[in-house]
Amino acid sequence: MVLLYTIPAVIKSFFAPLLILGILKPTLSLTTGVFGLSIFSGVILMAFNNPLKKLQMKLNLELLKPAWPAGVSQIITEMWPALSNGVAKAIEGFSDVGIFALANKVSIIFSLVSLSIFSVLLPQNAKRKKQDLKYSFDEIFILAGAILVMGVFGIIASRFVIGRFFGSQFKESLGLLNILVFAAAFNSIATFMENYFFIQEDTKKILSISLAKLGAFVLAILVLTPGMKLAGLAYAQLLAGVLAVLVTGGFIFSRPKAN
Repeated sequence: MVLLYTIPAVIKSFFAPLLILGILKPTLSLTTGVFGLSIFSGVILMAFNNPLKKLQMKLNLELLKPAWPAGVSQIITEMWPALSNGVAKAIEGFSDVGIFALANKVSIIFSLVSLSIFSVLLPQNAKRKKQDLKYSFDEIFILAGAILVMGVFGIIASRFVIGRFFGSQFKESLGLLNILVFAAAFNSIATFMENYFFIQEDTKKILSISLAKLGAFVLAILVLTPGMKLAGLAYAQLLAGVLAVLVTGGFIFSRPKAN
């Protein structure tokens, strides 16, 4: 398992300095080749340790039953940036997708923060669940406050960073970026709150939250974008994030017994 991650990373680390220093020209064929080589290295490892030999179909089907709602929810999460960028392109044009792509990078930062904290707290929460102790919600409120503070600082910093590193290309879109940063913050908070249902082994709630969020996003796009264009799309992102927090919080705090 270690080699499965290490070898592709070594390959990419070898080519990255060559591309950054200009020794190699970043053409489409070269970058595709590097990516393919890193993936192919994992296939080679299967010749020495094939995980398919240990595959137990019956056991995997049993695991799939409780896991599929979370899997569908993850698919919705992964397709979200592509959906947002596609709508932005349809509204204005390809050049306007950049601000949403930039906002997606900010969203990834928030997601990594919440995921890292959840990973650290997971053993403790699982232990509390096993001992039939109440779930501690303090971490949710602390993380929510921290991410919102990060969002505020991110908006302030963007006024200086965008102009310096990206020139005037995104200066006119700072208002959109501010909305999208808060949208990313609320989405990250909702994602962290959803982890509660992993602990409770209630993954169907996660799917319900994702479907509600997606439905609100699509509906907001239909209502807001005809008149507000990209601003409407940004507000649709924000509304979807806020709704996800409210729905998740409603599911959590309406449970008769929150362990």
